[in-house]
Amino acid sequence: MSKVLEIQNSLTAALKLGDSQKLGTYRLIVSELKNFAIAQKVPVEDLTDSQVESILEKQAKQRKDSIDAYKKANRNDLVKKEQAELDLIKTLLPQKLSEAEIEQIVDDLVKQLNVTQMSDMGKLMGAISAKYGSSIDKGFVSNLVRKKLS
Repeated sequence: MSKVLEIQNSLTAALKLGDSQKLGTYRLIVSELKNFAIAQKVPVEDLTDSQVESILEKQAKQRKDSIDAYKKANRNDLVKKEQAELDLIKTLLPQKLSEAEIEQIVDDLVKQLNVTQMSDMGKLMGAISAKYGSSIDKGFVSNLVRKKLS
């Protein structure tokens, strides 16, 4: 089942259950998917899972930023709402690999691609992104690769 269909089915289920918190979050996600599809000039159903995951990652980052801002403003009611939305979005994303798993992957790819210099970082990062997509923390990978190549 595609991610788009999974999200649409979850929206329908939340509507039937009358779960207003989940319903609102799913509606925001579907809205973002539709906006992206319109920008790409394709039907929503034709979005790839990686495109959907990218949109979900963006939504998760927005929620994290909002949580930080609301904590600084001492708005615990809004922190709770944003955290609930973030938790729901995380359930739709593939599970992230652990730092130890990422380190092993980077070590293997450094040997496999014979990468030795910082100028090869793009080649290594491209290979990692293509193979593992959003199941890795790109910031952590980038820092790790810099450390290994310097």
